[in-house]
Amino acid sequence: MHGKEAVLSFDLEENDFLYRVRRDSRIVHVSVLHGDIILPRERTESSLILSHLRGVPKWYENWTTLTVRKGLDGVIQSAVDEFPPHPLNTKLLDSQTPNYFNILILERLHRISDRVSLREVTTYASLVSRGFCFAPRVLGYVYEEQKDPTIAFLMEYIVGTTPRAKEDFGACEKTI
Repeated sequence: MHGKEAVLSFDLEENDFLYRVRRDSRIVHVSVLHGDIILPRERTESSLILSHLRGVPKWYENWTTLTVRKGLDGVIQSAVDEFPPHPLNTKLLDSQTPNYFNILILERLHRISDRVSLREVTTYASLVSRGFCFAPRVLGYVYEEQKDPTIAFLMEYIVGTTPRAKEDFGACEKTI
């Protein structure tokens, strides 16, 4: 039995979900390949996700990645270390002197979104490097057990309002 468990992040597609989970002092990755294994209303709440995953075969074994799927007979199966953890390619980001932070010592204060893409971050980094003052800066990179692979990034939080489509189009166009 593991002591401290928490879902740190998730990436949800229609029928395939990837969860990053803290298990004591380790980070593990779980890929769920069938949409009906975890109900839609339970896919984003840490305690509900974990209640489902704790019933999966091999959950309490020692692994880094776990693939969860249904067999032809409809029974839930799992495979250990079938895929590698997904690193972030920091070479694509323009950062002069990156800071590195261990995810296990960071405290989550507020979640903005789990859906920020590498393309979006690369665009922000490019705008900052060109002197555009309204783009958030990359403050550092987050790793799990070693600095390579890097799994996430920390960005500056900019206070303000989010542009609205029609009302702010002119101001956005002028700014760009």
